[in-house]
Amino acid sequence: MVFHTFDELCRAVQDAINESLKSEVADTVQKTMIARIDVDVYRRYSPADYIRRKENGGLSDPKNIISDLVSDGVLEVENGTEFNTSSKASRDHSYRTENYGWELSGLIEYGDGWNGYFYDYPFENRGYMEPRPFITNTRKQLEQSKDYVKALKQGLKSQGIQIK
Repeated sequence: MVFHTFDELCRAVQDAINESLKSEVADTVQKTMIARIDVDVYRRYSPADYIRRKENGGLSDPKNIISDLVSDGVLEVENGTEFNTSSKASRDHSYRTENYGWELSGLIEYGDGWNGYFYDYPFENRGYMEPRPFITNTRKQLEQSKDYVKALKQGLKSQGIQIK
């Protein structure tokens, strides 16, 4: 590839970075978040009165972990899992909540009462009331492991850009 100006070179490198963010880095963040959900959320307690949705429309469903390149070099990743409202509840997941929207991750991350959302199940075991910070722990794990940097480098390498 030949560049005639420094700006052309910079644009090509930024485009490659953006592509790597949308693919390899997003995939790495998603996998890390799913692992943190298992440790920080699912293993904290076992519900007796309902079956978790997990990867079937639940918190660890990859379809609910949304990545968006918001500007050059900036990838935003959110967990957009919806509450299990009465209109969405199925016979396999029979509990229902009065909460609505896609803020289930915030309620789990920050605990009962966050942003006006409450756990409204009448269950005996209320271990789910406290924060289970899987988002914070995903960030911490990625910062410590630098797996997102490795993923970015791998993505650039797959596009023919070598990083030392």
